[in-house]
Amino acid sequence: MPAPIPVSSASPFATPLRPCRARIPDLRGASIPAIAAPVFIPQLAWRGSRRGIERYAAERAGHHRETLEMSQTEPLLPLFYTRPEALQPERHGLLGLKPEPDFRFAARAVSVPISAAEAPFAARHYPIVFATAGEFLPLAVLGLSTGENLFVDAAGLWEPGAYIPSYVRRYPFVFAAEDEQDRLTLCVDRAAGRIVEDGGEKLFEGGKPTKVTDNALDFCAAFEREIAATRKIVDLLRKHALLTENQATMTLPSGSKIALTDFMVIDTTAAEKLSDEVFAELRHKGALPLLFAQIASRAGWGDLARRLPAGRGAAEAATVTAA
Repeated sequence: MPAPIPVSSASPFATPLRPCRARIPDLRGASIPAIAAPVFIPQLAWRGSRRGIERYAAERAGHHRETLEMSQTEPLLPLFYTRPEALQPERHGLLGLKPEPDFRFAARAVSVPISAAEAPFAARHYPIVFATAGEFLPLAVLGLSTGENLFVDAAGLWEPGAYIPSYVRRYPFVFAAEDEQDRLTLCVDRAAGRIVEDGGEKLFEGGKPTKVTDNALDFCAAFEREIAATRKIVDLLRKHALLTENQATMTLPSGSKIALTDFMVIDTTAAEKLSDEVFAELRHKGALPLLFAQIASRAGWGDLARRLPAGRGAAEAATVTAA
């Protein structure tokens, strides 16, 4: 089998995850008395052997229907991805990427993971919470009800001026982490609307990766690096008991209510009691920007309510009361 494009998980990449504005897991809300569903945490990278990756992609595409002996754990696909394949020039030499933005793939996402580095940017537009399961990663909340991203319109454009999380921007590319080796393989979701044959910006030329593929490789590597740093910061926050489970009731101007449950936030009372030594540790290890961003982002709940369609009670103000 031709070798896919690999990258060592320890390889250095200079390309940062730059803030990106529009034009270019789930926290689910339910009307009271119903209770909001737990946060759903998607995989950030697809884990499994290279053989499993290829076999799973073939099965998803309907090209391999015979019974096969699978590994103990079937690969769990990350949020948004339905047909990822390890990039190979022999197999994907004709593929291209449409340059026009189209975020319809994220139109039903009500939350996405973010890194600590991008939290100050995300906090200007979205409430930030922490998951109550998995790796307890920070999440940008994009909507207030199941299956509705309030920042993506019918044409697939993101809200102009709003920060676009890097988890969204990396699509349709993603890394597959091979369990038996410390390596990451660049994959592309063949089901993505922006991936076309005989069109768009080519992924390969003359059997070699183009700038588009190189940029995707660099971006995905930078994303993995930032998420790895975020995991350490979250572990530090948990070590000092700075995360607390929270639930709240959002009352809309119409009088209707939305229950918000199963998420964590910074415990401001605990933060105020930090010793100088612990505060210095948080500052030294880069945890303060995420801590302050989460607190500042709480004003975003009212902004989300104002984005609701007029028929559902959106107006000039909404109140959030912690339970």
